[in-house]
Amino acid sequence: MSRRTKGSDPTSSSRRRSHRTLRYVMPLVITMLVSTHVIFTSMRSMTNAMRSLMASSPLSSSFSLVPASPQLSGMQQSDFAYVFLLGMVDPQSSWYQGYLWNIFVASRILRDNNSSADRIAILQLQPNVLPTEEFLETIKKLEKLNVRIWWLQQPAEGSKLSNATHHNESKISTDEDNDDNQRIFDSANMLKFHILKLTDYKRVLYLDSDLIPLCNLDYIFELSMAGQIAPNLGIADGNEPANGGFFMVQPKEGDYDHLQQIILQQKESTKHLPPPRFDTQRGWGHVISGDDQWFSMRGQGRKWDFYAAQNDQGLLYHWLKYVTKDVTLLVFRGSQTFIERWGMSEQANLTMIFKSNKWSRSPFSNLTCLGPDVGAGRWNKLKFANHPAYGGAKLQYPPFSDFIHFYGPFKPWNTVAVVNESYPEVMNKAQLSDSLHYWFNILQKVSKELELAIDFDRWTNNIDQPPFGLGRVASLSP
Repeated sequence: MSRRTKGSDPTSSSRRRSHRTLRYVMPLVITMLVSTHVIFTSMRSMTNAMRSLMASSPLSSSFSLVPASPQLSGMQQSDFAYVFLLGMVDPQSSWYQGYLWNIFVASRILRDNNSSADRIAILQLQPNVLPTEEFLETIKKLEKLNVRIWWLQQPAEGSKLSNATHHNESKISTDEDNDDNQRIFDSANMLKFHILKLTDYKRVLYLDSDLIPLCNLDYIFELSMAGQIAPNLGIADGNEPANGGFFMVQPKEGDYDHLQQIILQQKESTKHLPPPRFDTQRGWGHVISGDDQWFSMRGQGRKWDFYAAQNDQGLLYHWLKYVTKDVTLLVFRGSQTFIERWGMSEQANLTMIFKSNKWSRSPFSNLTCLGPDVGAGRWNKLKFANHPAYGGAKLQYPPFSDFIHFYGPFKPWNTVAVVNESYPEVMNKAQLSDSLHYWFNILQKVSKELELAIDFDRWTNNIDQPPFGLGRVASLSP
């Protein structure tokens, strides 16, 4: 048997090669494991936050907002925030997707137009529903547009404020002339008032999840901070004096609890009335009299009988005007569009401080973010801002000119997608045919950027109708 030298042992040589391999490979493996752990932990923490929505404490007295990503939610960069709300979501259905895509579109527009305000999406699942991994992955992609995600946690069933917050649900559920769809629609609309809890912000602008800005709306915050408009802003439209899809508030400590007390008092004072148990004289606690009256695009009056007066839009009008007593109201009435500023007199009474139907005198007169082409018959250059229900008239009056509200059936996701191989990517807004084309064009860019994998060719086949329909809030006029 021949002797081998020390270095010639094949087993020893193999060990040395293995050690060298491990020395280079292990850091890569560790990095991959850490990355996987971070992703898994992020998704797990998000799932845990969602599971907490299903396990409300018996001591809970109100909805609570749970940040999906505390590290992002805690990094406030602005005194102002745009807030979107998507409630009653069932990830097993597809009905919510159009509204969620709209939040992507609106957030991308604000980002691309250099808005410095924070963007927040408040999400709520239907009771006893857990999120799917696919749903959570999509929500995480919203954060790539610097959108802070907050989950809305249900109050304990049967608690006093649970009944208040779900005042329509608890009240209407026993009314034979109202169906479940309407009841759910009404309750979902009331969730928007949780923005009053965002007291870390000086101003919060609520945008419905079927509304998009056409450009940077930060000028509204700036006008308010400069005292040119009030800390609270309401916009009259259609048949209501304060549209629940677009308004600004100055959240203060105690505001949300105060609003809940208003709901409780209204419910208690009308429980003896027949359905829908709403007093059109007192409304939410104030009798409109004297020179005071409400205005909308199509009407005016002193009774609480306008569209959704008994629901979110009536409560919003009451809160903005008769509770804060510090509000600017914008009323679109075509050529008679006007602005009102309400505040406190020296005698501590609510009084009108300013009113004008000459828009050239308003703080908004020269601040539209659409540029110098607005007005003077140049609407054809702004086709992307036109909406089937609007017409060109609104383009004369910012901020009406600077957003599109796809209310009722006029929603992009209820139409055939205006994006496919025959439509090349549009780089210039002048190439867009209308607001629907604009919406799909932005969504197409977002889908590519964030890999949303949206099937535009099968758009209408993949989206269900909401379980509560489009809402049918009737006027209370006799």
